[in-house]
Amino acid sequence: MGAVIGLSSMTALSQDNVSVGTEDAKKTVISVTGIPPAAPVFYTAKAQNNVHLGNSKIEQSINVTLNVVQGEPKLLSLELVGNISDLQVVGAQLESWSVRKNPSGNKVFLDLIPKNPKAKSLEVVIARVFKREDALVKVLTLGPAKASGFQHQLDIKWDAGAHVELSKADGCQPVALSRIEQRVRKSLVSSGASRVEARFNQAGSAFSEVELRNLNVEAKASEDGLSAIVHLTGDAVVRDEDGGSIELVTGPMALQKSPLGNGYSFALTSGGKEKNSTRYTIEFEKNGNYDLDLEFAVSLEQVSGWTGLRFRIPHAPVVPVSLSGVPEKSRFLLGETEVDGAAGVTQWQTYLPASGQCLLRWKPQRKDSSGELFFTTQALVDVQVGAGMLRERTQIDTKVLQGKMLKLQMELDGAGDVLDLQGPHVGSWMVKKEGDKRLLEIVLNGERTDVGSITILTQHPIGNFPAKVKPLQITPVGAMRHAGYVRLSNRGAVKLGVSSHNG
Repeated sequence: MGAVIGLSSMTALSQDNVSVGTEDAKKTVISVTGIPPAAPVFYTAKAQNNVHLGNSKIEQSINVTLNVVQGEPKLLSLELVGNISDLQVVGAQLESWSVRKNPSGNKVFLDLIPKNPKAKSLEVVIARVFKREDALVKVLTLGPAKASGFQHQLDIKWDAGAHVELSKADGCQPVALSRIEQRVRKSLVSSGASRVEARFNQAGSAFSEVELRNLNVEAKASEDGLSAIVHLTGDAVVRDEDGGSIELVTGPMALQKSPLGNGYSFALTSGGKEKNSTRYTIEFEKNGNYDLDLEFAVSLEQVSGWTGLRFRIPHAPVVPVSLSGVPEKSRFLLGETEVDGAAGVTQWQTYLPASGQCLLRWKPQRKDSSGELFFTTQALVDVQVGAGMLRERTQIDTKVLQGKMLKLQMELDGAGDVLDLQGPHVGSWMVKKEGDKRLLEIVLNGERTDVGSITILTQHPIGNFPAKVKPLQITPVGAMRHAGYVRLSNRGAVKLGVSSHNG
């Protein structure tokens, strides 16, 4: 179905006024006048978060750029996560700022009021300088709050001779650094709220006889899915003149490669309660700093259709892990949540928790064995036209007749941007181009026979009145039958007329 709407402006009054008139026995005219509502505010935020951990004080500077996509904001907000003491915020275009908590008290927000609400960007600097009183530092990070787009990069640096390890890195992805850079810097990126804690140890502090630093794990699964090669790199610091030992790794694994003559050796014992596991203890002859560059062959587990990689590094802080060699578009099991791998992504990145337990599970996406997929759809489309903007709310109900549905594609015919998409079983969605067509691709959180209702919110700027505009038409691809209803309504001082329709 399709329609073209004719629009004309009307004089705005101090309050809404509705009048109904009858031109003849078969035609009724409804006129609505009033002040048009303000366009909703949409903005994005990008933050560069720089932290320097010193022996006696911590210096932090967060450079934030907020870009207004639509509207005239009187207030812009970002979430604050971590220690917010000694906070200072400055900006040439900043009128004022404040910190507030939500009613439940579990979230803290930074509210920014710009000097000029019509400005399209706002740059501020969030600065903190305070005395370090504990080895554990809860790093201040930012979250998007109401921002429609968000990018956050965190760089933690410290002086040579000291050492920093991450004890928590929730909601972050590691940035690849060289072995030399890892000794004086940590770098993380996030697109949502993140929580980071770092443990700082200055030069000359008391430690155990052997300490593991800057550990990094790279795992590559074999093509037959029976084993994986785990590449472990890092540094070991030995302080006792007579050397020392430390448990390095435990799991169903065998040492493949170890540099000889580097001043250390391995002792192998049973993994104890862990079935079919071997415990590797590394023994050093004397004090000093040692580079670790080891390879292990690890047996992969098969549990309820999932392929699993399991081992443990007991005496290490949060460790970055990358996994490659898994089939493209595999499904990953993170705790109790299943996540679909994106097309073209060949490497999966995550962190080991502070316990050091590595447990990664995945399986390829298989085609539905119950037969070809057949389904029908029904849509309810609500088109609202206001001052300079056309908005649509489309609710699509899908009924699966045969098979199971994992992915649903919809063709977007006409101008308009997808602002939001919600559904009880929606895992992710994206808008992509295939030739001259725009497609909305929806991935469900598992193969399903009950899809439920999917609600799509879109909008399109109209321009100057009078104008003709074609609403965005959303049509499911592959449906045996697609039907529905369309409702047109106005918001504010706008008069509507349908000039053509078909379908």
